[in-house]
Amino acid sequence: MSTFKTHVALNVSDIKKSVDFYKAMLGQSPIKYKADYAKFDLDNPALNLSLLPSHSMIEYLICKYG
Repeated sequence: MSTFKTHVALNVSDIKKSVDFYKAMLGQSPIKYKADYAKFDLDNPALNLSLLPSHSMIEYLICKYG
């Protein structure tokens, strides 16, 4: 049986601070972490959370959910 995961991509102003925050909140490290991208892949809840740096307020306010 396949498990469907919710995918959420957030634009953040400081990727390192955001990774530190989500590591503490989720209790695990990202499975991918680069200077311009971080990805957390959770089983419970079934969630794929991506963090992307933004360089303007417009980018910061736009995010993806699906």
